[in-house]
Amino acid sequence: MDTLSDASVPSYPFRGKCALLARLKNIVCPIFFVRLMIITALVVSSAYSKVFACENIPGTYQTVSESEWAITLEFRATGQVIIVYEEWEPGEYDTRGQSRLSYPWSCADDIVKIQRTDVTEVMQYSDLTSLASLGFQGKAIPGLVGSCVSSLCQYKDMHFWKLSSLMNGAY
Repeated sequence: MDTLSDASVPSYPFRGKCALLARLKNIVCPIFFVRLMIITALVVSSAYSKVFACENIPGTYQTVSESEWAITLEFRATGQVIIVYEEWEPGEYDTRGQSRLSYPWSCADDIVKIQRTDVTEVMQYSDLTSLASLGFQGKAIPGLVGSCVSSLCQYKDMHFWKLSSLMNGAY
């Protein structure tokens, strides 16, 4: 059986399991480096996608309900969001009532905040917001999900889908 001297062990800055493996098999630990590269790539791509999530926000989003109401959020690149509340009597959609409000909005990573007078609505943006509640299992498009914890928040757990994706059949 051959014995290894310190001179036959490859020189590299990592110790521990890889050093032991290199001593035993006289090889550099490629698995360690592959893992390190994969972790680095995941961290970088996650940060990259969150930065660009804010650029994807401007546009019109809408809830879908089975009753006679709808909420539309129109996020403008100017930092304002126009919120349109609509309600109507059964069968009378064409004569529906509307109210429009405007508030400032901001975004950091994938978190969108709407600064209403009484509370800050918090929503999470995703390029893949599930359409399961609409009956499309396994399908997803860009959208927002309310994640505010205050009892004053109106959009907690509500889904808002980006209309341009719905109309373009992106699902």
